[in-house]
Amino acid sequence: MIAMNASIWVRAEDLKAVIDAIGEDLTTKIKYTSEDHATLILEDNTHIHVIKLDGIIRIDAGIDVALVLIDDLIARFGWDNVRWLLRGRIEDMHKRLSVIDKEIEKARRELAEEEERLENLREALRKLIEAGIRTPEEMELRAMLEGAIKTTEEFIRELQSSIRELEKEKESISREIRKRALR
Repeated sequence: MIAMNASIWVRAEDLKAVIDAIGEDLTTKIKYTSEDHATLILEDNTHIHVIKLDGIIRIDAGIDVALVLIDDLIARFGWDNVRWLLRGRIEDMHKRLSVIDKEIEKARRELAEEEERLENLREALRKLIEAGIRTPEEMELRAMLEGAIKTTEEFIRELQSSIRELEKEKESISREIRKRALR
């Protein structure tokens, strides 16, 4: 996978104010290397570096994290005080888009298979109930089918969420490519 990173610059004097704007709910641990450098560690072990340099605070993070942060930072410090740069060549961005397209296609195929599986499980349960449940084995089979249906429904929701996230990332990178092409 191609690593896409971003640097965000915030015109501010206070490192703590920028860290607060990033949000305590996003951060699980803050490690101060010095009074002018902090590393924020997120739940997924992603690191965000916050560095103060002469009234400018630079935030280095992965593109997915930067996209989450940028709106909050602009809201807090104003558009004139926040700038950001996506690091990576356009060729790398196109490669990443290709990878994302493949991941989306794979997830959609898997989603279709799981939806078909869910329909088959529901049909089997419906037939079992229509035939009447008379034995402990049939009751156990019903419980197993109901459990499989719930598990499959949860997996389908996870796949749908994953597809939405991939599509957001794809759109974000596509927007950045268009912006760079207009320069």
